[in-house]
Amino acid sequence: MSGNRRGLRLAWWLSLAVGLLMATSAAGGLWVSDYYRDAPEVRAMLRGYDLVTLIVVVPLLAGTLVAARRGPGPSAVLLWTGILFYAVYNCMTTLFGSVFNDFFLLQVSLLPGSVAALVTLLANLDAADVKRRFRPRTPTRGISALLAVVAISLGGMWGYSAMRYAVTGERPSESALVLPADRVHLAYVLDLGLLVPALLLGAVLLWRRTPWGYVLAPSLLVYLVLYQGNYVTALVFQSRAGIPDSQAYDPVEPYIAGVLLVAAVVMFAGLRRPRPSGSGGPPAATRPRH
Repeated sequence: MSGNRRGLRLAWWLSLAVGLLMATSAAGGLWVSDYYRDAPEVRAMLRGYDLVTLIVVVPLLAGTLVAARRGPGPSAVLLWTGILFYAVYNCMTTLFGSVFNDFFLLQVSLLPGSVAALVTLLANLDAADVKRRFRPRTPTRGISALLAVVAISLGGMWGYSAMRYAVTGERPSESALVLPADRVHLAYVLDLGLLVPALLLGAVLLWRRTPWGYVLAPSLLVYLVLYQGNYVTALVFQSRAGIPDSQAYDPVEPYIAGVLLVAAVVMFAGLRRPRPSGSGGPPAATRPRH
């Protein structure tokens, strides 16, 4: 796949560092007793996120980086980008949603690392080449509509709760998770300030079949599928921790997760197989021409 090979190589090394930091932080959250010093419901939620990060996200990133050693094909690049979206969002959730602890420097190092890796990767991609790798019959309009529905639904729910609070004083809630008010506030900030605009942008660009739409849409689908795993696991962790009013199962969740997973599979199935391009180390810089 074409692109700035020197920049992609830097993104590879930054992503490797992010993967190691994520694995270390997640392992600490799961096995160090005083890693999180928050309310029990927040500890349970964050430990659920850590489990998904450790057993799903980190291995997936490792596999993606291994695949990128042979030359970053479109599937690997889009998975890679989606995982970095997850890393940024999840890092902000943990960093801003937990109190100060002994492992703060480890946690805070993930934020600039994951942002730098994501920005470097996006800045050095050839979006037009990504678009060319998709078959013409890929159902881009349907996937674009789905992203728009997710964005409007999420923004509508959180917006309605926020307006209801302004009028009646009724406390906003965040799905089936049991969380204190400050943690719910953070979820609203991240979703309304970052996720909803990103989903709408991806939906519009893909609807118009612009090159960046073919980058953002599948990457955001990867992120959404991974974060659905976070949500499901956090519910189980809260229930097993005996949090009052918690529930281990959200009956709507299988349908939401299933639709998002099918959409991601369909989008990636639209990619043509890349030509083999040799093997070696991380994506290497192109040789200068004379």
